[in-house]
Amino acid sequence: MRKEVYAVRRRFTAYDELPGDTGLVFALRGHRLDEKLVRLGYVEKVEGNHALATCGICGLSFLTERHRDAHGDLRHNPHRDLDAIIAAGMVSALEGMPAYSATGIHGAMVEDLSGDAEERHLEQEAPLYLEKTRASQR
Repeated sequence: MRKEVYAVRRRFTAYDELPGDTGLVFALRGHRLDEKLVRLGYVEKVEGNHALATCGICGLSFLTERHRDAHGDLRHNPHRDLDAIIAAGMVSALEGMPAYSATGIHGAMVEDLSGDAEERHLEQEAPLYLEKTRASQR
């Protein structure tokens, strides 16, 4: 009997020691909130056979190479840590500036004054199933 596997559809903090990175493929472990992760759309069941992409550093499996590469950039890229770059003496043009998002004409970098550019992007890519919350079903 094949064990059911799930993929992260909408990024979240973590699942035990696993990062909640989009596209991560794993088996649910029977935790109290597993049903809620599935019902609200944070994870979805992986149907059929997939050629998974494996991270060469930590060995985690992902739905696609794009998901694996995004995971690697986020978790394993030493240049991602701005504090380490500044400490090493390299100066960043955005040092001390608030979060930025690529929007506007020709992808110009525009300051994200609302602080929710990432949340808006996630809502477009993988909206949560808010109509399946217990409150909305009453």
